[in-house]
This record gives sequence, C-alpha cells and structure tokens, in this order.
Amino acid sequence: MDNTTGPARLTAADQVRKSIRPLVTLATLALSSPALATAQCPPEFGPKSPIVNALGWGVIAIGLILGTLLLRYAIKQSRGSSPLKRITAMALGLVALGATAICGLALAIGLFFLQC
Repeated sequence: MDNTTGPARLTAADQVRKSIRPLVTLATLALSSPALATAQCPPEFGPKSPIVNALGWGVIAIGLILGTLLLRYAIKQSRGSSPLKRITAMALGLVALGATAICGLALAIGLFFLQC
C-alpha cells in the first residue's frame, strides 16, 4: 500500500544535495569576499609586511590539511561498508577536500593577499 498522505521520502540524490548545500553556500560566500578587496591600495599604505603574506599561505595550508584530514576520515569510516557506500563516502570526502581548499584559498586572498 502506498501512503500518499504521509511525508515524502527523500531519495539518495536528494539527501546528498541537501547535505552539500551548506558547503556550497560557504564556498560562495568565501569566494565573493575578494571582490570587495580588489581596489588598488593608495600609495600612502606602503609595502605590505611579509608576515601578512606568510599568514595567508598558512591559511591556504590549513585549508588543504583540513580537507585531507576530512578525506582520510571519510575513507576510514567507510571501511567494511558495501562498495557503493564506500565510493559515496570517498566522493563526499573529495568534495569536502575541494571545498575546504577553495575556502582556504578564498580566505587567504580576501583577508591577506588583497588587503592594503
């Protein structure tokens, strides 16, 4: 019997889309921040300290390290699962790796490299 009055069940694709939506929102917000910092700095600001650039590269490195740790965690948690679940977990881990790397790059560009 089909219960048409009850709540609708989400398909697996809908569940994946629903779980990725916050990551897409964060990536979009992170990538839009450098647009505010693209104006050329006035000459009275002088050269930027190398420490600021080093901090920016540190943020990029942290994004890559966190993404790699998320991928590693997804692979470890999927051990012993069915092949389909394992492939799905690995794909989501790769998406998380890409999202954290992009967010780290966007934060470094917006907060360190393009600031006066």
